[in-house]
Amino acid sequence: MLASICFCIAGVCGTAGEGPDPNVASAFASTVVRIRVPAGEQTVPGSWEYTNRWDIPLMVERFEESCGCLSGQVAKNQDAPEAVAPGATGKIQANFTAGGHRGLLRKSLHVRFVGYDKPVELVVEATILSHVELSQRELVWKAGESLEAKTVDITSGTGAAFTITSLPGVPENQFTITRETITAGTSYRLTIVPTAAATGQHCLQIRTDSPDPRDRVNAIFLNVEATPISNPGL
Repeated sequence: MLASICFCIAGVCGTAGEGPDPNVASAFASTVVRIRVPAGEQTVPGSWEYTNRWDIPLMVERFEESCGCLSGQVAKNQDAPEAVAPGATGKIQANFTAGGHRGLLRKSLHVRFVGYDKPVELVVEATILSHVELSQRELVWKAGESLEAKTVDITSGTGAAFTITSLPGVPENQFTITRETITAGTSYRLTIVPTAAATGQHCLQIRTDSPDPRDRVNAIFLNVEATPISNPGL
């Protein structure tokens, strides 16, 4: 028979028992929060609510951050005191910093509760919107494949206007690059054709005048694989 232990945390007292579930992660309806980061924004908040399903107080001991882009804290309000009483609801808040990232990013924050050995992994799935979006970020011409034209569409992910200012980064004698305006300010197309001299991997820069500095330089990797050399001994 499991003995009961009486104790207090931050002035809230209770009796330890078996409880409904020894896994503290079950206090969370969901450990994943999905957020959208508007273009130009650097920091966006996210939060997770949890309910104390036990007969003892539930208290956050510390946070373990996987990177500097996600920092956690206990919400400070009357509904969620530092120690959450049995049956009460608490909230953990985190600030997600996008930095120079784009697209879908998944980051985790581990939170440890007093009296529990294993931390709970809280996850942020952030969709980071971009003023400048590329349909492809890598073009590959495989060995033995004809050096045919390939295209990349460059569009505004937010509707904000931008123009392509330059396309540096690749030798002119190895690639022919044609730029086409589909809709001025929001939609462009690049047609890229390797020459017979093209080989190896190159990085084509797409420089723009986007209002967001993070969107002013994008990259497309151009990879022309060498044609295999046949063995005359076969």
